[in-house]
Amino acid sequence: MQSTVATAAGMAAGYVLDALFGDPRRRRLPTRIRLRPGKGGPGSGEHDTRPRQGKSGPGAGAPEAEAGAVPTALTVAAPVLLAAATAAVTVATRRQPAARAAVTALGVWAAVRAREVSRDVAGRGPGDCAQGVVPAEAAISDRSHRARASVETLALRTCGQVVAPLFWTGVAGLPGLTAQHLIRSAHRRALRSGEPALVRVTGGAVSLVDAVPARLTGLLTVAAASLAGGSTAEAWRIWRRDRHDHPVAGAGQSQAALAGALRVRLGGPSDSDAAEASRPFIGDGPRPQEQHLRRAARLARVVGLGALAVSAGLCVARGVLITGIAARRTAPAAAARAAHLPHRFGGPAS
Repeated sequence: MQSTVATAAGMAAGYVLDALFGDPRRRRLPTRIRLRPGKGGPGSGEHDTRPRQGKSGPGAGAPEAEAGAVPTALTVAAPVLLAAATAAVTVATRRQPAARAAVTALGVWAAVRAREVSRDVAGRGPGDCAQGVVPAEAAISDRSHRARASVETLALRTCGQVVAPLFWTGVAGLPGLTAQHLIRSAHRRALRSGEPALVRVTGGAVSLVDAVPARLTGLLTVAAASLAGGSTAEAWRIWRRDRHDHPVAGAGQSQAALAGALRVRLGGPSDSDAAEASRPFIGDGPRPQEQHLRRAARLARVVGLGALAVSAGLCVARGVLITGIAARRTAPAAAARAAHLPHRFGGPAS
């Protein structure tokens, strides 16, 4: 019971850290770039792709091959090491509530993107918001299409980067948070590799992991629709009607609820991808405009707080359930020991 209460407290602390300081991984060291001599100096930004001088023959490319093998090995070994470290930390902090709360706070702080998700939309207008949220659609000429892309991606990121990490931490603690992070990271690597079979497998795993958080995102968005100037009844109607119209099941849950809460229309044709021309519309009303972006960001913050409350409640309920099961299992043995106590001290037999 103490460990689950500590986990819930750590979740709240990690969420507060994200709200105050944002993503800790954004403070990255600059990437090492070797510049070509004589091509503009340190500020030229040109990569030196020429082989090193001083070696020729069969062994000339060996240093480069070894240098490329090191990142590959780290990429393969990192998930295994992270999973092993999470299991070790979970066992080590089982009877240390303060340590469990601190470790959980750091994990949630690193995984949750609530501040980043809301600020990427609230701090930009439709002319440049897509550059921060949807880089692939930065070339869209229509301002309403850019705003639509930003609202749609806000719904996706609220589910995948805010609600899902909190939910799995509440359900399974640090192992759940780590598993959710590893599955999404594997899908991102599969998308970069371009292997269709790998993309399908990891995409199915992401859909499975996001199935419950996507529905929780939709329900929380519907419940908080009035805070964005919408109607809870209207958001509920749109969510019930359009949540299965998106090609990705989890995306339709969050986007339909957000469209109903904002009273806008999402989906439909896109100038950036001809393949999306047949995608059905989600929601009723006009296309999103600049005023809808700040309302969507405010709604995303409320949904994040609601997800935190629900996940912390699930975590505490899990602790109560585990404690109750353990007490039920040990009750017969305790009763048997109590029945033999009079014999041990020379009292009357029961």
